[in-house]
Parts: sequence; C-alpha cells; structure tokens
Amino acid sequence: MNAIVKVTFGSFLLGSGLVLLTSGCVTNDVQSISLMDEIENQIPMPPGAFELQKYGRSYAFSDDGNVIGHYMIPIPQMSADESCSILTIDLELVDCEPEALDEMKDYIENQVKAGERRWLDDFRQLPIQDDGGCSFIEIKYVQTTKKFSSIKCNERF
Repeated sequence: MNAIVKVTFGSFLLGSGLVLLTSGCVTNDVQSISLMDEIENQIPMPPGAFELQKYGRSYAFSDDGNVIGHYMIPIPQMSADESCSILTIDLELVDCEPEALDEMKDYIENQVKAGERRWLDDFRQLPIQDDGGCSFIEIKYVQTTKKFSSIKCNERF
C-alpha cells in the first residue's frame, strides 16, 4: 500500500497526520490563567471563525517567550459502530488497522472540549491540524506589547 493521504472516521475526513495530540504537562496556575484571560479578552477572531467558546483552546510559550495558541473545534464522540477507512495515494479506500481506530477514539476522548482551555509546558505539545479552515486557528501573542503578531485560520486542501 502507498502512503496514506486521507483517513475517514465516521463522517469526518481527516488528513494523515491531520490531528496530532501529544501528552504533555498541563499547567493552569494563576499566571497562566491570567495570561489566557488577557489574550481571550482582546482577541479579534479571524473572518470565517466561530465564536471563541466553540473552540478547545491550548496555549504554550514559544522559544522566544511569546505565546502560541491553538484553537480547535472538537471532534464529536464516535459511536460504537463507527468504522475507520484510509484513502491511499492511489485513491483506494481500505479499512483502518484497529490501532488507528483506537488512537482516534483516544484522541477524541482526551481533546480539549469546547469552551475549555489549558496551558502546556512545551509548545511542541500543542495539538496541530494540517487543514480545516477555521476549525483550527493559530494565534501568536507578544507579551511585551500585549498585541497579536498573527491570528489565522488554517488553509484548506
């Protein structure tokens, strides 16, 4: 089989590597809560975005000490009878390995829920998504100026 291009879970079409959630240390101390409040009280959502409370929001400091935020519309829970299929580079639809389905179910169970937020110790632990338009937003916030250097929705394939 050739490389995986798309993975389908139930009614969701997810690109290979589209959603990545790594386990990481979550810190929700007074300083990080205050900084998340500061960001969320002034963020202008980009055109096409949903309201802030529709997103699960994750934050971390970047290497330069500024803040990176990843906002994701959570994937709904899968029903017990949903299956998983992979679309290969040859556009052939094949069943997922059981491990892929288990990983997806685990991701959905552990994702940041809509309206919730968390602060991670390492920006490399932020969830990522390859496409999806405004279902995924990345923000960059400069603490010294208290301004956003970037707020953007993901591109679409």
